[in-house]
Amino acid sequence: MDFAEDFLVDQDDPYSDLDRFLFVSCRSCSRYSPFLIYLPPEEDSPASAIEYIFCAGCAPIGSIPAGSKCLINNPDFLQLIQGYEYSNPFFRRYATVYRTLLTTDTRLEIDCNQFVNLPLFEKLFKLQELFPTVHLVQNRKFIGLSEISQTIVNRYERIRNFYKPKNLSKPTTIGALLRHESDGSLAVSSTTSLPSPSVPVLKQTARLRIVSSEMDTRCDICLLSNENNTIQFGPFVEKPFAKDIFRCHYLCLLSGTHIAQRGVGDQGGILGFLIQDVKQSFQIYRNKVCYCCEQFSAPVKCNAAGCDRYFHYICGYRKGCVTQFIGEYLSYCHEHLPFEENLHPDPEGECWICWDNLQPSNPVSCIPAFCEPSESSTSQEKEVSWFHRECLQKYAYEAGYYFKCPICHEKPIFLQYAKMHGIFVPMRDASWEIDRTYFKDLHECKCSAENCKYGNKKKSVDRMVGCKACGGETLHLECAEISDPNDYVCSKCMDATFIKLF
Repeated sequence: MDFAEDFLVDQDDPYSDLDRFLFVSCRSCSRYSPFLIYLPPEEDSPASAIEYIFCAGCAPIGSIPAGSKCLINNPDFLQLIQGYEYSNPFFRRYATVYRTLLTTDTRLEIDCNQFVNLPLFEKLFKLQELFPTVHLVQNRKFIGLSEISQTIVNRYERIRNFYKPKNLSKPTTIGALLRHESDGSLAVSSTTSLPSPSVPVLKQTARLRIVSSEMDTRCDICLLSNENNTIQFGPFVEKPFAKDIFRCHYLCLLSGTHIAQRGVGDQGGILGFLIQDVKQSFQIYRNKVCYCCEQFSAPVKCNAAGCDRYFHYICGYRKGCVTQFIGEYLSYCHEHLPFEENLHPDPEGECWICWDNLQPSNPVSCIPAFCEPSESSTSQEKEVSWFHRECLQKYAYEAGYYFKCPICHEKPIFLQYAKMHGIFVPMRDASWEIDRTYFKDLHECKCSAENCKYGNKKKSVDRMVGCKACGGETLHLECAEISDPNDYVCSKCMDATFIKLF
């Protein structure tokens, strides 16, 4: 089908004029951007919120008091977030990226110089990582302008509550917001300089041991025993400290709301978490009761405004809570999940990794992927694929730097999306690059015929075929005396009962 030129803005999927009212866009230029500024008047109806959304180039900055310390008053920052504007809501490069909503309440200190020379797409994700997830709005097709307005107003109120003095201590110089302060007096000394967690490579050394998941040991952070599921809770690590040994789940360490990270690299405790800082945080949360299991020593606090729930990372994982392994590593209980998912998996549907049924699930136990339609597809709707959270997490541990969408292989957007949905992606090379024996089970490319017609020369492997049942006992087509590769079954499988399935 041919489309008029004005329907092909940005050389991407076609759209209609109606779509302009179903996606969040700048009120002034009608374009879309991953960064949006909301500047409502002092008194106005929530229904008209759509009238006060602007891109960085169109925002009426002059209406903000000159003395205001909000981030929008920084001209260098406004320059950084320009250049992302596009006219087609389906433009693939930015269509699936969450919108970052900025208001006059936004208080961040950002060193703009470190972003100036970065490529546009790389700069986008590095900038978005500096913002707490309270600023993020899912970019999706809305029912209409009223739903867009209500969504923006709700997000605006959450941003305003987040930056209230009682919820925020002094920001760090790198621009990342601090986690919640504790109720106790010790919180200020232990968290006021807490930056975004950094995650170097976790590897076994003489001073840091990764414990077998089969050992029955207790985590010194959550105090839970016999909970050593590496896929769900991360590696279980041991670190000698004074005359004792400190043990913990790695993800308990990363998700702990009041645990400061002051060290540097491998020389700082457990990858930057100094043991004395971890032990000092005990005084803050040891008396906190997990709302899931009602046991003490719950180190993770829900970040939602007004929610005082604490929980163990392990209990939260099973309850449907989520820790976002991006930005400030904020955590949320099952009732205050920060993302809006309108889709629910079919219990009879299958995970695209393990092919088992999805089963009845909570909003975080199964994770959808939204991929662009294939070239052969007649529909313009995004293709939705579902994964078990545990399957996707296992893939993340295996892939490391190579983590990407298992379906369409898109990387930067899916990486950010997965981290926001509770998937921890380690900063290391892939398992198949590290382990030299990773491919040891692969069959040798050698003809198994007793009298190979090619003499098993290396240059003769092009016409080799494996058993269609087991993949083994490779033969040349000529040695197998067949013309169709799909007809070849090795002698062992020929005698097996299951060969009847073929």
